[in-house]
Amino acid sequence: PFRRSGFRPPLACRADGADAHPHRMFPWLLFGAVPSVHFIPVLDTPAWRSTCRTAVSAEPTPADYESVLTREVSGYELSPRYQQKINEMLGKRPFFGSNSVRPARIANAMAKLIKPGSSVLDLACASGAITALAKRLAGPSGYVAGVELVPGWVRVAKQHLEQPGLEFFQGDATSVRLNRTFDVILMNDAFEHIPSYRHDSLWRTLRAHAHAMTRVFMHLPSTRKQMRISEALHATGGHGGGGMRQQYFEEVVVPAHLGVQAACYGFMMEAMDTFREEMVSITLSRFI
Repeated sequence: PFRRSGFRPPLACRADGADAHPHRMFPWLLFGAVPSVHFIPVLDTPAWRSTCRTAVSAEPTPADYESVLTREVSGYELSPRYQQKINEMLGKRPFFGSNSVRPARIANAMAKLIKPGSSVLDLACASGAITALAKRLAGPSGYVAGVELVPGWVRVAKQHLEQPGLEFFQGDATSVRLNRTFDVILMNDAFEHIPSYRHDSLWRTLRAHAHAMTRVFMHLPSTRKQMRISEALHATGGHGGGGMRQQYFEEVVVPAHLGVQAACYGFMMEAMDTFREEMVSITLSRFI
C-alpha cells in the first residue's frame, strides 16, 4: 500500500531535520509495517538538526541526472581515491587503507551469506576487490557479477580479475538490469553516496535482482561518522584532511531508518551491527 500511495519513509536527514523525527516514524513500526525491526530512538535537538544541513534539491530530469553522473565520473577518475582502489585490488595497498579491522568484519559477514555455488551481485563494486573475494567464497560453481559506474575501474577489473563465473559490468547501480536474480546482493560503502531522489530506483533495482531467499548486505558509515566528515569538509571548503577530502555524501543517511524504507519494497531487516560507533552493517531479506 505504501508503494501505491507514493509514501516514502524517512531515511536521509533533510535541511530542516523534519525527516529525522522519531515520532513521525513510530506509527509505521507500531502497526507492524516493519516485521522484526526494533525502534531505535534518534537524537532530536535543534543542534543535531542543524548538523544535518544538507539541502535536498529538486529531482532532476533524466537528462540532467545523466549529465551529473558524467561530470562526477570524469572527476572521480582524477581523484586519489581512484588509484587507491586499484592498488587495493592489485594487493599494493591494504583494503580501506590502514584500517585492518574493517575488511575483516566485511569478509566475516560475507562468509556467513555466501556459500559454494551462490550467485552474488556486487553493486557499486569499485575496482572489484570485494567482488573477487565474493567469487572465492562462491567457489568454481558460483557466479558473481560486479556493477560499477566508473568506466576506468571496470576496465581494470576486467583486465585483472574477470574469469569464468566472475563478470564486471559498467552501469548505474540505481538502474542496471542483468535479467536474473541472485542469492546475495552486496553494497559496500555505496548507499550514502546515492541521492535520496534515486533511492526509489535503487530499491527497485534490488528487488528486480532478488528472489524469495535473497539476502542483501549493506555496509556504510554510521550517522555520526557521516556528519563528522561532512562537518570537516564544510569547515575546510571541501578539502578535509586524509581520506575525508575524497568522500562526498549526497545526504546524511540514518542507518536505523533504512529498515523502514526497505519494508516498503518487500525487504525485512534481519540484523544491524554497529562497530565502534563508526561503521554499520545491515542484512536484509525478502518477505514479500
